[in-house]
Amino acid sequence: MLPKNAANSKVYESNPRHGSQSLKDRQPQSLAQIMAGSRRLQALDHSRQARAGWTRAARGWLPQDIAPHLVGATLQGHTLVLSFDSAAWAARGRYLEREILASAGDASISAVKVRVHPRGGLS
Repeated sequence: MLPKNAANSKVYESNPRHGSQSLKDRQPQSLAQIMAGSRRLQALDHSRQARAGWTRAARGWLPQDIAPHLVGATLQGHTLVLSFDSAAWAARGRYLEREILASAGDASISAVKVRVHPRGGLS
């Protein structure tokens, strides 16, 4: 038995995106199908891949002792933004800004900005 206000409730209406099929009758979609159907998700994935690429590249430009402390890297305009897991490693990254620029050798990078981004977040 439906509640008294069921006729006015959107919960009981059929979803125009899925026709009149109930949730039980629909086939599940793979993540690839969902991603392919959403430009917004595709843009987020592209952004994620770009950040992962910059992070890999930046780790290669850093000395071996500091590279594992790089949490992430991204390009904002012509500035390479590096995030380290502690203030101590960020200070070391700031000290190496010129060397990082020289190692990058990329004309699209004109500056390096260093940030602190702890891996565990706030405790």
